Amino acid sequence: MARPKLGELWHTRESCPLSREHLLLEIRMHEDVFDRSIDVQILRLRRKLERDPSAPRVIKTERGVGYMFAVAVERV
Repeated sequence: MARPKLGELWHTRESCPLSREHLLLEIRMHEDVFDRSIDVQILRLRRKLERDPSAPRVIKTERGVGYMFAVAVERV
């Protein structure tokens, strides 16, 4: 079974922050994926989705909790 992509995880838990640990467990395909790998993936997503990645409005960081997709998610 294929692992979900990072963006697909928010569809099931809209408006709920997802912790780094949860994201790691869901998308880990290799044992060498580390905590900071999630940050890199979030940064890449922000660069693609945000008008200004340095002031994110789509993917927000909930300090001490995780990341939250702050807009409505619609499956296509």
